[in-house]
Amino acid sequence: MMPVDTAPPGLGRCVRAMAVVVVGVAFCLGVLAGCGGPPAEQKESAGSRLLATLSAYERDALADKKVSRAEMQKALQKFTQCVEAAGLAVVDSGGRQLSLDRLQVDYGSDMSTYDASEKKVQTCRTDVDAVDAVWTMQNAPTADERRRAVDTFAACLRRVGIAVPAGAGQDEVERVYRDSHEKKAGGESGSDSGSGCATNYVDTMGPSAMEGLADALKALK
Repeated sequence: MMPVDTAPPGLGRCVRAMAVVVVGVAFCLGVLAGCGGPPAEQKESAGSRLLATLSAYERDALADKKVSRAEMQKALQKFTQCVEAAGLAVVDSGGRQLSLDRLQVDYGSDMSTYDASEKKVQTCRTDVDAVDAVWTMQNAPTADERRRAVDTFAACLRRVGIAVPAGAGQDEVERVYRDSHEKKAGGESGSDSGSGCATNYVDTMGPSAMEGLADALKALK
């Protein structure tokens, strides 16, 4: 089973595939640290591009410039039904946050059909990804919530034997985890890799809000 790429091309959004592969957590942490995004000189924002072409469902859901929980749940249902109609299976990997990122698509073992299947998945995604992006933006953790999540992550890593410096900030805590995880993946003996701590952390932090989306949503007619 491979995780579905639910992010528009080039945005570097985190696809949270912890339920499938632990190494995905290390990738997610790199994204949370701020990588990805279009070049600074690009005039049109990612948010503007996303809202430039909306499906009928997206336009209806975004008419009031916000996404309700029921609308987000319907978006997940529509995506799942679309993918299953294409002959592929979808598994909800769980987590506290509603997001397309939690849905995993099973492409099967025949890699000769992967490209065609991926095109079908991306077509299904484009019908609901604007709703997903706005929901993510609306429900992004506050600065205080992010700080508490970092502190909780650091404390969890210390409990499993990973040395995190006192007072370490987000970047340093994530770096310490990645270093520990890479050593463990490389076969080095020692403490727990902290993957359980990271899974909870990434689930709390969630994917990053899309660049320019707030302004694009305000201007949406």
